[in-house]
Amino acid sequence: SYIPLNIYSNMPHNMNLVYTFVMGVGGEDTVRLFAGFLSLIVIFIFVLTARDIFKLSSLAGIIASLIFLASPIVLYCANEVLIDVQMAFFAAMMIFCMLKWLNNYNISYLIISAILGGFLSGCKYTGFYVPISLFIMGLILADKKYIKHIFIIPFMIILFLIPWLLKSFVLTGNPIYPMFYMI
Repeated sequence: SYIPLNIYSNMPHNMNLVYTFVMGVGGEDTVRLFAGFLSLIVIFIFVLTARDIFKLSSLAGIIASLIFLASPIVLYCANEVLIDVQMAFFAAMMIFCMLKWLNNYNISYLIISAILGGFLSGCKYTGFYVPISLFIMGLILADKKYIKHIFIIPFMIILFLIPWLLKSFVLTGNPIYPMFYMI
């Protein structure tokens, strides 16, 4: 519902919906464990990306993970029921799947990447920066015969954002409220 002057009431809430489901299944402590679990998986994604995509040793992924974990915001949010670090999970998974697709053009990786990007876009308005960046990267780096496949990414962004944009438009008259609130 719309709460006037509360900017958070009209942000996209995909991650909050997931948290609500997890809370319904197991309660408040389960949500905290789930949030922490997603944060930890980011570390494994870094290691996999270093090893499988960039053909580096697992040590490179571990170093990247330590740098990620050294960030105060990550340490603060990792086990809290917030969405920023958990969005990093979806961003890291999307990047990993996109890079896998660019290596072998297996459409499954692109579809998974697009779904993750759509979900990420529906978590917070700033969540669409990663999918849009990867879409542009795909346009630049993909083999010409596979470029048409890359358009699944903006499709998924739109698909996952439409409900939140419509809700915001109906309640405030601005589909991207609180951004450009003067519209």
